[in-house]
Amino acid sequence: MLEDDDRKTRRGRPRFAPGRSGNPRGRPPGARNEASLAVEALLEGEAAALTRKAVEMALDGDRVALRLCLERIAPRRRDVYVSFELPPIETAEDVEKAGAALIAAVAAGRVPVGEADKIMALLVAQKGLIEAGEHERRLTRLEEKFGRRRGAGQAAPPARPGLRNHGDHPTRSNRSETAPPGRDAGNDKGRQRDP
Repeated sequence: MLEDDDRKTRRGRPRFAPGRSGNPRGRPPGARNEASLAVEALLEGEAAALTRKAVEMALDGDRVALRLCLERIAPRRRDVYVSFELPPIETAEDVEKAGAALIAAVAAGRVPVGEADKIMALLVAQKGLIEAGEHERRLTRLEEKFGRRRGAGQAAPPARPGLRNHGDHPTRSNRSETAPPGRDAGNDKGRQRDP
């Protein structure tokens, strides 16, 4: 039977102090699960016989054994390597040309549709990177032309006069300021208030 101190720590409070692990060094690298070690010990020396039996069952028509054998003989391929010509990609327009070449390769049967989807995602990502780089270069040229370049530590330019906060629009006012007298500013239909 558990002592009173053990029961309190297990039921009332955590067994370990807050912020402290019961195993501060963690599991050692390469440590194996006890169940896996036990299974390996049981099967040691029997691998050849078990494999032979699985093959016999597969040959006798056992579908599960057949699938197991086939998965071991020819595992499912994760990646498919395809080769086809793409034009050089240096601009966003080049990405569009590469996309057209990819679609032509799919139509000709040289690239599987599933792989084309992955390649197209790469092309779209490449186009985004190219456009971001082009945008940054244009912005830098404009800032150099007009002599305005904000450094990393400089503050943002002051807000435009007439704007009360970042949510206000220069052509719009608060509804409460524009509501005619006798009208409810919060009511979209503009009905008169009840006295």
